[in-house]
Order: sequence, then structure tokens, then C-alpha cells
Amino acid sequence: MEAAGFELDRDRRFARRASEEITHLLALMPFKGKTYGFQWGVSLSFLPHAWKRRPEWHRTVRGARMDLFHLLYDDFLVKDPDPEAKPGEIDGLYGEAVLREDLRMAWTTQRQRLFDWFERATDVQGVAAIAGEQSAYFDAANGYLHWPTPRLVQAFCLARLGRRDEASALLELEISKSEGELNPVDGLRSAFEIVLSRGGTES
Repeated sequence: MEAAGFELDRDRRFARRASEEITHLLALMPFKGKTYGFQWGVSLSFLPHAWKRRPEWHRTVRGARMDLFHLLYDDFLVKDPDPEAKPGEIDGLYGEAVLREDLRMAWTTQRQRLFDWFERATDVQGVAAIAGEQSAYFDAANGYLHWPTPRLVQAFCLARLGRRDEASALLELEISKSEGELNPVDGLRSAFEIVLSRGGTES
């Protein structure tokens, strides 16, 4: 991972700066039944993580958050037609030797895929495209959601790109579907306007 520019951070994740606004993250996530799988994603400096009193941002590698990400079970629950197929699953029930072998196999099978994902997510436009794809298939899966939701991420990405009308429509759609989870919405809209004010000046 060091050769690819990643460093292990204090939260035991691998992180690297893709740009001033985007940090790539890779982590090992625990799931039910003492199983594990890779999680990979991006942290975005222009996406607020709180807005109750004023917008709060995570702009450093140290403060990075998984804003848009992919999990092992995204495929299993959303797109995989075979309920027995769990590529990339790491089993922690049978001791260290099995766990290490599963980890090696998971890395072998998932490595190219996750690096291809990172290659797409090197700029804001690429992140917006991935967020749009996730929104579509999570909607089709009847609301199997990440937090932040991909639609919220896409709205802020489009705002960052200066695409006001598209971004505003997505934000208002997400607010309408959120059932109050995005309150106070005035604070969220204020953060959104801050990002719009920088629109079209992607670094």
C-alpha cells in the first residue's frame, strides 16, 4: 500500500491524498457473524458532516470520513443474484490461519477492482458519477442506504462543479426523502450555498 501512496492512519485505515479536496480511504470492516470485508471510499473536504449551528467540514487526512464508499455487501445485497456467493468475505470464526488466508484471497480478488474505483474517484466529476450510480441501484434495492447518502454526496459534488440547477434539484429531492434526518435543513442549505459559491473552480 505504501507503494501506492497510502499511509496507515490513527484509525487503522489506509489513506492518501488524491487532491486538495479528495482523500482516498481503505479499511477492513467487521460484519455480522465475525466476518470482515474491505471498505473503500473517499473523504470530501466540501461535504459537511454537521450543520446544526454552522457547517462543519473535514478537510484534513486526519479528520477524513467515508463520505462515498463501497462495501463488500453492497454487491451481495444489491446486485448479486446468488445468495451463497460472497467474494471477498474474510471469516474470523476459524482462527488466525484461516483469517490470514481469507484476507490474502480477498485482497487478490478485490485489489484491482478497488484501485479501478479509486482511479475514477480522483476528481469531483468522477466522484459525482459514482454517487449517481450508487443512488440508482440503492433506490432500486428499496432504500439500502449509506450515510451520507449517495444522492446527498452527488448534490454537493455538482454544487462544487457549479451545476446549480442539477445540484439544487438533487438536494431538495434528498431533503424530501430524508424524513427529518437532514434537519435543520436551513443549515444544510447554508452549507450548500457555501459550496455553490466556489462552484466551477475545482482544484
